Amino acid sequence: MTETACWGYCRKNGEVIINWQLAYLPIRLAEFVILHELVHLQVLNHQREFHSKMLKLMPDYLMRESELRYYQTIEPEALNNIRRNRTARMLGSKSIWVLSFNGCVV
Repeated sequence: MTETACWGYCRKNGEVIINWQLAYLPIRLAEFVILHELVHLQVLNHQREFHSKMLKLMPDYLMRESELRYYQTIEPEALNNIRRNRTARMLGSKSIWVLSFNGCVV
């Protein structure tokens, strides 16, 4: 399993921040992350009320949460290293692979 990743978070002012890399997760896991953050609009902590709401809205949320632990986000600096290394290897085949980094605020 990987270390904890930041897929999204909810601020006290009601702003929900979603990591752009969520788009590359299986849909069922992206749904979990989005619902998790939306529930935080009502319950800002991870106490009993939060888990009760998650269970009501997504009965298999614990399974999805467990599956999500096998994924991790890529930090911008690591992305730059991947871009440089991949570009250097691909130049010989006249093909360049480039990743872009853009945050997303919902």
